[in-house]
Amino acid sequence: KDAKVQPVLNIDDFPEYVHPVLRELDDEGDGVIQMDELTEALSSYAIMKRAAMSGHIALSTLPKEIQPLLQVFDVDKDGTVAPLELA
Repeated sequence: KDAKVQPVLNIDDFPEYVHPVLRELDDEGDGVIQMDELTEALSSYAIMKRAAMSGHIALSTLPKEIQPLLQVFDVDKDGTVAPLELA
């Protein structure tokens, strides 16, 4: 059975002013945003937005080298560091 074709977004189909942002998402550099690239970007954005709204730091959005240093403060192990966890 043929593998299901995943939808893609062609960067050239978007206005020129968003091309730089879309190229950042294009891991393969082929001018096309694959579904996994879009999912990763939107998931990271949602995590950052939720954390910012609650005043927390989302550990997964930080550089990999910094994450272990702040994980010790994540008392409730929810992947974020709240101001009270730093107190």
